[in-house]
Amino acid sequence: MSSSRAASFTVPGLLLALVGASIAAPGLKPIPGPPVIQIELEHNQLGHRSFSSKLSQATVEPGGFEVTAGSPAEWFAIGFKTGDIILAENGSPVGERMFLNDGIHVFDVVRNKKPIMLRVIVHPASRRTRTLDEQRFDKLVEHAKTSDPRSTPLRNASGPSGVRVIDTLLSLYLEVEVGDLIRTIDGQPIHGDAQLTAAIENLRVGNTDFMLERNGRPLTLTIIRKAPLDLTQIKKLTGTRYEVPKTLADAVFADTDILTRKLSSTPHVINGAQHGYTVYDINPDAPMARLGLLDGDVVLDIDGHRIDSFENVIDATRELEHATTLVVHLLRKGKPVTLTYVVTP
Repeated sequence: MSSSRAASFTVPGLLLALVGASIAAPGLKPIPGPPVIQIELEHNQLGHRSFSSKLSQATVEPGGFEVTAGSPAEWFAIGFKTGDIILAENGSPVGERMFLNDGIHVFDVVRNKKPIMLRVIVHPASRRTRTLDEQRFDKLVEHAKTSDPRSTPLRNASGPSGVRVIDTLLSLYLEVEVGDLIRTIDGQPIHGDAQLTAAIENLRVGNTDFMLERNGRPLTLTIIRKAPLDLTQIKKLTGTRYEVPKTLADAVFADTDILTRKLSSTPHVINGAQHGYTVYDINPDAPMARLGLLDGDVVLDIDGHRIDSFENVIDATRELEHATTLVVHLLRKGKPVTLTYVVTP
């Protein structure tokens, strides 16, 4: 014999159901189980490809983590409350990070000193977007030119009906997954791997729509390819002085990885301590080459901000975002050199 009770109500974007369950053997009184709170939402409501949250932001409790008022907002969006102690996810103890991908996630939680189960169901989104900057697009094209197949044709009685993705690396650049069925790209049917490869190599600047099926559900994946940076706008005024348009400077401040494209670097160590980075293997069309750096240069600081770690670069760009002149100190063949950049409207 068993009994159950259920209640449900709707919150915008979420369906919450509270279910109490009990199990009993014949002749015995029902044994109530912990109440189950169920939340359903679409993947795009998470705001990320996979919701990831550092549990270290919560207070560590014996056997779990306590959700605090300062915990990430996403925790509360999926049903956690301040004071909850998270014990396990899908039967396994929670680690330092929590990820929510498509599928069912069951959390064992203690709320107000009573056990509950929080059941989160993440449905695949019907539309997703992926942005490709110049560096990511270059790597995608380089990968597409390899001889490895990216897909296999899928045929039905009436002929070709798409290609099934078998290349795991495509997920790094396009967010397609192994097993996805690609039907069309910008309305053009895709019949084979060669056609898919050609479409990837010729992605235009702007938006391109991939019509997919994932786990039997339709999905529109919009690939947004950013326009390449126009490095020809950088003007060399003297041997060590350059003029940089503000649009280009803003792009660098927004994405400091731009400066590391098409070159290699290694920490520069003096007397056992790091001070700066040595750059080498600089491609002639690399941003750093356009900005006057040479193979073997050691970048020491930017406007007095030491560059001893990636965090230093982030801090420097934040403080110098609105500067009209930037001064970079470096060592070139053991001698100090100063490069000056004037930011123009």
